[in-house]
Amino acid sequence: MTQAQIPEGSVFITPSQMYAQQVETTAAVRRLEGKVDMLVTQLSERDNEKDRVHSDHESRIRELERHGTADHDQRITDVERKVWKAVGVVGVLGAGCSGAIVAIFQALGH
Repeated sequence: MTQAQIPEGSVFITPSQMYAQQVETTAAVRRLEGKVDMLVTQLSERDNEKDRVHSDHESRIRELERHGTADHDQRITDVERKVWKAVGVVGVLGAGCSGAIVAIFQALGH
């Protein structure tokens, strides 16, 4: 049996070189597979969190819709009334205090 001659300028790859390349390629694919699995897991967790937040938000909106907004309107009106009363009281007290301070300075002769 005669061995065929390799033509000049041809590339000859030995089985050991092919095996080494196969091992290197397999390792690279496993590293990429691990990274892809990690990213898929992170994206899945993020998606689950978004779904949870969305569900919570929807349930809060449904709860508000069920109770209506009449109570909110009344509470806002009550708060506004209290704020304006407080502003009036502060205005009266401010004017009274400033008048008292002026009277004290006049009594002291300044």
